[in-house]
Amino acid sequence: MKQIFVSWLLSVLIVGTSYGQEWNKWETDNFTILSVDEEQGKYLYKNIEEVKGWTLERWGLPNIKFRTKCKVFCVSDAETMKRFFGLQRSHGEVRGQEIVLWLLLGDTPAASIPRPLTYVCMHELRAQYKLHNLGFWATRGMMVLNGTKSQIRRDLARLDEPFHANQKLFFADLLFQVSAVEWKKLDAGTRDVFDAQAAMVCLLIRKELGEVQFSRFLRSGGSVKAVGYRDAAAFNAVFKRYMQHLLSELDKEQLPNEYIQIEKEG
Repeated sequence: MKQIFVSWLLSVLIVGTSYGQEWNKWETDNFTILSVDEEQGKYLYKNIEEVKGWTLERWGLPNIKFRTKCKVFCVSDAETMKRFFGLQRSHGEVRGQEIVLWLLLGDTPAASIPRPLTYVCMHELRAQYKLHNLGFWATRGMMVLNGTKSQIRRDLARLDEPFHANQKLFFADLLFQVSAVEWKKLDAGTRDVFDAQAAMVCLLIRKELGEVQFSRFLRSGGSVKAVGYRDAAAFNAVFKRYMQHLLSELDKEQLPNEYIQIEKEG
C-alpha cells in the first residue's frame, strides 16, 4: 500500500511540474504540506495544527497525534483541482495508514479546510482508540457542523423538502447503522438527507444534553438508552419534533447562530 501511494504521489508531482508549476513543501508535527501557491502553503503551515485541534476539542474529543503524517495537497482554483486530482472540491481520504487531504483554497479557509480535516481526524480517532462503535453518522454530522454558519444553514435546509413531503428519512436505528461503504452507494440527494439528519442528531444531543452525554452517545455507537431514552421509538418521536422545530426556525430565519455553533464546555 505504501509503495502504491508513493508512486501515486510522485505522479502528481510530475504532473504539476509538466504544467510549469512547482510544489512548495512544509512540515508540521502531523502534516506534510505541498502547495503550488507559496502564500497559501505558508498559511496552512502556520494554522493547520490549530484547526485540527479545533475540529476535535470543540466536541470534547482529544486532539490526537496522527499515526503517520497527513499529506496535504493545496491548490487555489477549481480548474487545477480537477486537472491534477479529478476532484470538484476539498476532500479527505484515508488509505490504510496513509492520510491525504486535497484542499481547494480559492474559497475562504474556514469553508474549505475544517470539513475534510474532520473526516480524517475522526478516522484516526476511531483507529487509535479502537472505537469500533463510533458510527459514520457522527463523522458526517460533525463535518457539517464544523463548517461555516452559511454552510451549516444551507446543509440543514436541504432536509426541509423531504421532511415535509414525508419522504423516507433516516431514524434510529437505521441512521446509526449506515456505514461509510453504504453511504457511498447512496445517490447525492439521499447523502444530503443523511448528512443533515446526522448533523441534527449531533445538535440534539450536544446542545440539549451536553458534552458529557454527547461523548457517552458517541462511544455507545448511538445507543439511545445510553442517553436516557427507553427505546428507538421514544427517541424518534423526540427527534422528529426536534427536526420540525429546527426546520421551521431555519425557514423563518430565526435560528440563532449561537445554536448551530459548537463550543467546548468548561
